Amino acid sequence: MFNKKTILGWIITIVSFVFGYILVRYLGLIFFIFPLVFFIGYWFANWYSKKENQNYKLKNIICWSNVITWFLPVLGLGTGIASYRFGQIENNKKYKKLGILGLFLSIINGISGVYLNYLSSL
Repeated sequence: MFNKKTILGWIITIVSFVFGYILVRYLGLIFFIFPLVFFIGYWFANWYSKKENQNYKLKNIICWSNVITWFLPVLGLGTGIASYRFGQIENNKKYKKLGILGLFLSIINGISGVYLNYLSSL
């Protein structure tokens, strides 16, 4: 009925939304940005993988830029989701690992930013 990839995808989605909710409590409008970027990254990876003429250099650029974009949590979330989804579609472990690393670092960066913002308001 469900395979490991589907279950892992749902777990990542739920965890991302829980962290998004935590961030929303402190940042307000970020609630609209994070889910939107999440779905854009997921949609782009699905859409692009169905194209007949795919540019594999573009996929590599997206997946490797994910390592850098975690500095900007919103961008890191989009490239992380796209990287992970490319890895799922192509069964490419390198892309999956890059996506998970980028998502983790983006979430940690976002939470630390919220925490520092909170501390500065005391």
